[in-house]
Formats: sequence, C-alpha cells, structure tokens
Amino acid sequence: MLAMAAPLVLLCALAAQALAQGTAAVIGGALRADNQAVWSRLVRDAGGADARWLVIPAASESPEKSAQDTLATLRQYGASGEAIPLSTRWAGQDAAGIARVARDEAWIAKVRAARGIYFTGGSQERITAALLERDGSDTPLLKEIRALLARGGVVAGSSAGAAVMSTTMIRDISDILGVLQTGIDKNIHMDRGLGFAGAAFLADQHFIKRGRIGRLLPAMHAAGYTLGVGVEEDTAIFVRGSTFEVVGSGGVVVADLAGAKVASTAPFALTDAVVHLLDRGDRFDVDARKVIPAPSRVPRRIDPHAKDFRPYYRDVPFEAAMLGDRAFVNAMTTLLDSPKREALGVAFRPSERDGQNPGIEFRLTKRPGTHGYAPSSRLGEEFTVVGMGLDLTPVLMASPLYQPLPLKKAGE
Repeated sequence: MLAMAAPLVLLCALAAQALAQGTAAVIGGALRADNQAVWSRLVRDAGGADARWLVIPAASESPEKSAQDTLATLRQYGASGEAIPLSTRWAGQDAAGIARVARDEAWIAKVRAARGIYFTGGSQERITAALLERDGSDTPLLKEIRALLARGGVVAGSSAGAAVMSTTMIRDISDILGVLQTGIDKNIHMDRGLGFAGAAFLADQHFIKRGRIGRLLPAMHAAGYTLGVGVEEDTAIFVRGSTFEVVGSGGVVVADLAGAKVASTAPFALTDAVVHLLDRGDRFDVDARKVIPAPSRVPRRIDPHAKDFRPYYRDVPFEAAMLGDRAFVNAMTTLLDSPKREALGVAFRPSERDGQNPGIEFRLTKRPGTHGYAPSSRLGEEFTVVGMGLDLTPVLMASPLYQPLPLKKAGE
C-alpha cells in the first residue's frame, strides 16, 4: 500500500538530494544484450571499465539466471561485478535470509565500494519488500544504495526495476481497459516506490508496445502526479538532476496533466492533457517541462501551423485499437505531419451479447504550440512530437459491434 505522508516526504527529500550527483537509469524492459547505446552508457556513467557493479535480482522468478545474464552483459561492455542474493527464490535463501542480507555489513561495504547498481525485471513489489523495513523506512542496504547515487554512481532498473524508480509505483495493472472503465484501486494497483529518479514524475515501462498510456493517465491522477514518463522496451532514460535523456532503440512518451481536468475516474474522462513523444538523443527538462530535441533533429523541424507547411501524410487513419502495439504513437506522428487537426481512436472490448458495451475514445489534437521534428534517419527512429493535446471520453459502442453483410448469390 502507499506509505504514510511523513515517510514519503522524507523519501522525496532523499531522492532529490541523491539526484544532485548521480544518474538514475529507467529502462523500459526487454533490454537487448546488443543494445550498445544503453549498456555502454551505463558503464560510462558509472566511471568506466574499472567501476564495480552489483546486480539485485529481487524481482525475478529466476534470480540467479537473471543476475548471471546481466553480469555477463556488463562484462561484455567492460564492467565487472557480482549479484546480491536478495531473493527468496535464490537457492537456499528465505525471508529471514533476505533480512540478514539487507543488514549485512559485508554487503553494505560492497555497495560502498561499487559505482553501479542494477535491478532486474520481474515483480516490482518484491524489490520494495526486500529493501524497505516493515515501518516503511530504509534498510541499511538501501541507505547505502542511496549514498552510492548521491556520490555520483548509477542506479539502473529494467522493467520491474524501472517501476521502483518513482516515489510511487504502478504495481499491478494488467487489464488496462478495465482500469479505464472501473478506476484505480490504490490498494491493488499502486504502491510505494524507492524514488531513485526523484519525485517529479511517475514512471512506466514496456510502454509503447503494450499501450500503457491507458494505465499511466489514471494512475497519475490517482497518485497526484501531473507528470508521467512512459519508457519503451529496449530504451532507457538517463536522469541526472532535473533533466533526462533518451537512449536506446525506442521512444518515450511524456504526459503532462498540469492543465488537465478529470471529470470522472470510473470510467476515466480527461480533457486538456498534453503529451510529447521523444526519441533517442532527445532530452526533457522536468522542471521547465520542456522538450529539448537532439541537435541532429533541429534542422528537421515540423511546424504544422507554418504557412509553408507541406504535410507528408494526406490523412490520419482512425485507430480501432488505440491500446494496441504502437497505435498511440502512430496516431501522434501521423497527425503531426498531416493536414488534419485531430486524430481519433477507441479502446473497447467487443461484447459477446447484446447490451451495454462501453469503450474509451482517445482524441489527439494539434494545439497552438504543437510542433515536432522528423527523424534524422528512416532506419528505426521515431519522430519527436511536442505539445499535442489529448482528451479521453467514455463512449458506448454498438452491440453487437458488427453483423454479417447479406450477400447476393452468384448470378443474381
């Protein structure tokens, strides 16, 4: 469950202090071993090949294998390290053993000598359970991890490891459409994170591929965040101070609810949200809420309001499955470089019988400041999109959604 206010305030202060020096790497999951951009950046930011890493596989179903795979990849990029057996799924380990590891002076000394910490994927609540005391305070091991970050080290997390980077984390929302329709249950869907990336935004992972814009928005509202960051698979944001940079093969969606209005939470109804899409090399100033495009993109600016605007796309397809793989960002990029003013799509679950069939309409719009940047290469790079409007409206779909079309027999 969410922690009490006092411990959360303390956690936010600690996170802000830590970020003054170190780097928090929020990795969207499914990080490939051949993703040189991310792995090399991790090793570089930790101080290079001489820096020691410690891998914490607490979230994993198979912690020993997960740790060894991560260590093997770190060695591939010149780093070295070892795994901390902080998991009840580790051979011979149990809950009492985890508690001892979290207080063990030998492991604390190893963290003190290290320059990088890597949290693997799995179930994020296992990470917090292993590193937080029952009263919500930090275990000695977690205190030393925060100290590592504060003195300029790197704390990285992939998938579940990314979820704990916020002060509040999304814990268990597998049915995205369901939570849009019935609302967030804080006792089930949200929990306390560890705050390595600071208190300014809520992080989510596997974002574009799994259509998680539909869970980030209601989760942000429920937890009181006005800024959310969704990181795609095989992609990372490197957070230092109040700025982060996108590194890897995918994109990052930033949702800004500072000026948004939520008319209903169940079903979820939202107006006047602002969304951005960032690609590799782009940066984002969290304090200023400003997209800073990669230098190579600046000459490729797209301004749909300019008199000399020549759109690449003629039309914007209606997205019949807005929570599908890449559907949301496809709608954003197509709308940006088209003559249209809005893009529409829906998320719904076809009814198996006649009756009520609720859904959610997504409406993306070009605002006065909406602009973007074309890819510097067509090989796998995304557009950058700045300042697009977003509304979510509950709708009632037809039920049945469709029926067979009567056909004439051949020869009639």
